[in-house]
Amino acid sequence: MTQLDSVPNAAAAANLKEFAARPITQKMPLTVSLMVGVVAVAFESFAVTAAMPSVFSPEQLGHVRWYAWAFTMFMIGQVFATVVAGRLCDRSGAFQPLGLGLAFFGAGLVMAATSTHALGFLAGRLVQGFGGGLLTVTVMVVLAEAYAGPQRANLMAIFAACYMGPAFVGPIVAGWMASTIGWRWVFWVIVPFVAASAVLGVRPLWQLYARRAGNRAEANPVPIWAAGLVAVGTTLIQAGSQYMVNENRIRVAFIPLVLFGVAVTAFALPYLMPPNAWRLTKGLPAVIGVRFAMAGAFYVCQSFVILLLKEQRGMPASQAGIALAVGAAGYGIGVFLQGRTWMRLRRDQMIFIGALAAVIGLAAMTTYAALTADIYPLMLLGISFTALGMGFSVSSTSLAIVTLSPAERIGRNTSSLQVAEYLGSAFLAGVAGTIYAALHGRTSSQATFGWLFGVQLVFVVAAVWLALRIGPVRNEASGAG
Repeated sequence: MTQLDSVPNAAAAANLKEFAARPITQKMPLTVSLMVGVVAVAFESFAVTAAMPSVFSPEQLGHVRWYAWAFTMFMIGQVFATVVAGRLCDRSGAFQPLGLGLAFFGAGLVMAATSTHALGFLAGRLVQGFGGGLLTVTVMVVLAEAYAGPQRANLMAIFAACYMGPAFVGPIVAGWMASTIGWRWVFWVIVPFVAASAVLGVRPLWQLYARRAGNRAEANPVPIWAAGLVAVGTTLIQAGSQYMVNENRIRVAFIPLVLFGVAVTAFALPYLMPPNAWRLTKGLPAVIGVRFAMAGAFYVCQSFVILLLKEQRGMPASQAGIALAVGAAGYGIGVFLQGRTWMRLRRDQMIFIGALAAVIGLAAMTTYAALTADIYPLMLLGISFTALGMGFSVSSTSLAIVTLSPAERIGRNTSSLQVAEYLGSAFLAGVAGTIYAALHGRTSSQATFGWLFGVQLVFVVAAVWLALRIGPVRNEASGAG
């Protein structure tokens, strides 16, 4: 992440330091702009999930077999945008990538809301993902550069509240919209938030970064072409896998497409990761592996639980959205607990406990999906434990990366962790989509969703194993380790 001491222009650096030293009351336009942006991205993340079954229903855009692509395309856009945002922030500051992020995110929302075909909707999701990836990275850069240490801690708490609010109410509101006034309003309602964030933030950000000259080139920058190839490879893997098992038979012609996608991804991914990350050895590689598996499995749970409840149990979208709200509560509790100073556990131990909680949760969700009886509390227990484990471990993996990284590689390794999260989400969503496409309509709903969630369970079991390989990592908050 960009730091003040890396700003080459002395006047620009002084300007940033002077702004960072101001009291928070003098930064309200920028602060509110960032808060509104976080609310918009969070509402999109949670609310859109609740509306997605309605989007792909036969009465609307149809093509239910493309359901998983709506989530995969979003994550592919984020993978590519993460690297682009980091390079732009390092070169000229946060103004340009933040503006581009808002523009792309807003354009993607409009594309999705006005789409008349599933392909147009998926294109909108890709554009949304690119904008969301730019925003996620750039907001953290602004937080690091424009706010002093104590202010950052307070603002992170405010951001958490901005994120959790839509997590609780978003799925319920979106479910109601989808079943009453139409799913398109789930996208339209976010556009004013994006516009408000842009209007409030443009002037203070321009004043902060207008005098910033181009930064000196990094000796070994993360190549953008590698991010592009990973995005392309992930797309090829999902496309080939999904259509390879289409129409009750194996289409041998699609096997080379899958293998080519794997080869492209395997070639480019090392350029985005720390050295020897593929070995999943002690330290950084194991931490990144945990994040890949945990984030991917949790993303699939969020993406498919509404479809499970609507298709298998016949619940309306508004009622099914309660499950996402329960998951949001579990996630929030996990984030809260991992930051307590009385939690006398090392970071690697916290990561292990989070992964173990996710195993319990996914085991419950897999069991619920495979049963013919509707034991709704079992599903709520499952999603809450899965989310609790994710919330407990996600912050700990981020802090473990900082602790294990030398100062000159903190930004790059953090970027690698974020890429692993996005790639894990895109990859496992693709796997889930392939399972759904292969089994949906050909076997029972219990078998379809049982296999779908069961595969995610395998990945979080692998995360438990990887957590044991990390090795001791000090918990700076409590002093443990």
